[in-house]
Amino acid sequence: MQGVQYHTKILRKKGYIDDEYSLTKEGFHFLESGLLSLKDFVTNSLSKIDDLTTWEAISSGPVKEGDTVHLGMHDGYLYCSPTGNEPTTGVARNSANDGEIVLVSNLSGLISVKIGTVHVFVLSGMNAADGVVEIKETLVQGNVISITAGELSHTFANKFGLREDVRYGSFHAAFDAATRGVDAVILISERRFHYDVSEMLQLQSKFPEVNLKIKYL
Repeated sequence: MQGVQYHTKILRKKGYIDDEYSLTKEGFHFLESGLLSLKDFVTNSLSKIDDLTTWEAISSGPVKEGDTVHLGMHDGYLYCSPTGNEPTTGVARNSANDGEIVLVSNLSGLISVKIGTVHVFVLSGMNAADGVVEIKETLVQGNVISITAGELSHTFANKFGLREDVRYGSFHAAFDAATRGVDAVILISERRFHYDVSEMLQLQSKFPEVNLKIKYL
C-alpha cells in the first residue's frame, strides 16, 4: 500500500494525474509514449528471436517462397530441397534458384549430422617421413580436410606433396569441420603442439562428441 501511495504522489507531482486521480492530458501522452516504447521493444525482440530461429541453407534445385523444404548436411554444408526425403523440414522465406541461399524457418525435426574425426599427426621433425603413407591414406578416406599448423608442418606438406586446405586457426577449423560431419587431418610439430595442446583440450571439452585421435610420428 505504501508503494502505491508513493508512486501516486510522484504521478501527481509530475502532472500525470489530477487530485481526483484521473489521467491528465500529460499523463495520457506519457502513457502513450511508454506503450509505444514497449511496442518497439517487443517488435525488436521478436525480430531478434526470428533471426535466431532462421537458418541459412543452400538450395538443391529451385525453391519458391513458402515451400516446405527438406534439410540435410552435405560436405559440411546445410542444403534444402522441396523434393528431398530428409525427415527434417522447414519453410522457405524466399525464392531461390539452384545453388542460391534460402532462409529457412519453422524447422521441424533434428538435422542428422554424422560427427567427424580430428586426426592429429605430431611431427618430430622433417625426418618424420615414415608417417607420410599413413597421412596420405587418412586424407583419402572420404570427406577430409587437410590442415597445417605452423612453419614446419607447412614445409613438411610441401616436401611430401600433401595438400593444404587450411593453414590458420588449425584446431578451431578442425573441430568446426568435425561438427559439420567432415573429418580433419592436422599436421603439427612437437614444439608447436606443446603450445596449442591447451586450446585443443578446451575444444575437446566444448565438443565432446568429436572423436579425437593423436599420433606422434
